[in-house]
Amino acid sequence: MGIKKIVDKVKEEINVLKGEESKDKLYQNEQDYPDVASAQTAFEESKKKLFNVNLWSNLEGINSTFELHDERGRKTTAEVPKLGDYVKVTLPGAEVENWVQVNDITTTENMAEFTVQPSSKPNPPVDEEEVTEHFFTSDATSTFRVGVVGTKLVAFG
Repeated sequence: MGIKKIVDKVKEEINVLKGEESKDKLYQNEQDYPDVASAQTAFEESKKKLFNVNLWSNLEGINSTFELHDERGRKTTAEVPKLGDYVKVTLPGAEVENWVQVNDITTTENMAEFTVQPSSKPNPPVDEEEVTEHFFTSDATSTFRVGVVGTKLVAFG
């Protein structure tokens, strides 16, 4: 199922942030549907879940908190991120805020994806040093994608 793939990818990214897993893994999940219309309906639903970052914290098996922030660092309730937006990831039991910035968004009739990379906290106070606090380099990226090909829904990252 498409959303399971998204959840698995989010879990993997959390483990990377914690230093428990290495980067450069590709996860893929496919789900077959009885007809093209059913697959297209599942794709549209998966696309909504993929883009609605603020609801990721509510997904089964997710213990971290995800908050979408606009390009100026203000929390937003937008259901779709925009280029330049930030995602604040708060890991359970961790005091460090992890920030990523959306640097690419692509949607077509049969595919939706967005890419993020580690960033410093947006608009930190003047007396606070800008630091990207992650266990991977600031040029690392993560892409979250769902797509539909005929009767098959594919999700990977």
